[in-house]
Amino acid sequence: MGLKKEVSGIKSLQKLRAITPLGSKKGAIDWTVGKLMSLVLGVLLLVMIIYGVSSGGLNPLIKRMGDSMDQVGALVNKVLISSGVKDKDPLAGCYTEPVESLSGGKNYLDQMGLTGDERSLVTIKICSDNVCELQGGGIGPYGARNNGLIDLDTFEPVDFPILAGDLQKLKFENELYNSAVDFLENVGARDYYEERNTREITFYGKPRGIFDDSEIYATWKNGVWKVSLGEEDIPFGEVNSVVIDNAVLEYFYLQVDDGFADEVYYKESSIVISATEDYIGPADFNGEPIGTLWGDSSDNRLDSREELDKLKNSFNQIKSRLLEEASPTLEDGDNFKSLINGKQIEVDGKIFSLSIFEDSNNKYILILLDSGIDKYYLEFDPNSKVFGNHNALVSQNEDNPLGTVRLREFPIRVLSFDGRDYLEVNREEHYKLPREIFEKAYSGTISYNFLKTKCR
Repeated sequence: MGLKKEVSGIKSLQKLRAITPLGSKKGAIDWTVGKLMSLVLGVLLLVMIIYGVSSGGLNPLIKRMGDSMDQVGALVNKVLISSGVKDKDPLAGCYTEPVESLSGGKNYLDQMGLTGDERSLVTIKICSDNVCELQGGGIGPYGARNNGLIDLDTFEPVDFPILAGDLQKLKFENELYNSAVDFLENVGARDYYEERNTREITFYGKPRGIFDDSEIYATWKNGVWKVSLGEEDIPFGEVNSVVIDNAVLEYFYLQVDDGFADEVYYKESSIVISATEDYIGPADFNGEPIGTLWGDSSDNRLDSREELDKLKNSFNQIKSRLLEEASPTLEDGDNFKSLINGKQIEVDGKIFSLSIFEDSNNKYILILLDSGIDKYYLEFDPNSKVFGNHNALVSQNEDNPLGTVRLREFPIRVLSFDGRDYLEVNREEHYKLPREIFEKAYSGTISYNFLKTKCR
């Protein structure tokens, strides 16, 4: 009876609206002008919508509307459950839907690489208290609780590095790096790269002041400086240049000549230390007085500009000698080329041909990977990272509280060419992740990002 009355009321209102503009001649004119203005505004709005869709400008709004509709769906389902129209979930205030039916669901399943019937098996359970569960098709089961990802089989936090940027591109670059390292390891190229590492030289300042107990170390290896003052690391960048060399030695001089002049020593390592090993540290330092470099073995002070200039000249000579030691012979270079040139690797269904490029002094090797469409380069990088510090989504591992992950270390880095410069792709901490860790990080990051849009 109430529904009939409501329908009757709507019809009456429609009739009233239909006759109101026709009450007078003036009203008819106003109505015609109003329709014309509405038509013009409607055309303009349509043009703006078409432009926004074609240019992608409305994509964020469309996505937000989709997410909002999912939230409306959650509200409607709760009403249907409470009214008995829909079966109540064992977990009160929850409803379950296939992921593919939700906004962003198809894209999520595409990113996860699911096809066919697997897609329909993936469901999400959304609850009124912001508790969500995602599972099916080999995914999860994951739960989102308090902005964390939970493994619902163990009810333990899922601990993985968070990835950022274009995840599809990053996934390809991770596979590119791992496939390249597989190949280089198999042909025995690591030995060639390890022999390109230089020995290192360290300058050490031992404080003599009562209130100054900060030791300073400045170590050069493979063109890169590592400087520490007390417990603090002093960054000078990772560029092999005379400018950086002079800046480091200037800084070192200012520190050891401040107040009571420090005792200053230096030491060259007698063997090549692998790029994966630490620099010379306090525990194993046993050097020569700094004056030995310019013929005065009794002088263990660096307390004048004149001596600073002597130090710079001595270092330049040492640096040239160490680099020359690490340079490959012509025979070494030919043997290395025979391992690489003309070979191929497959990455994500694409075949890449390998060939070697050399710089003018035959020291830094670029390996070109060319699929005919995509081109990448592998540059010799003796200072490649061994560990990556990641923002872990959840990190309750007492042995790994900061999300530090051991990378798949190999002395190369992946570059792309933009027409002018060689640029490193993405972040080394991401594309150098071992395959099994990357896959966990990839699926975890995508799943967490998707759950965040549904569980609020």
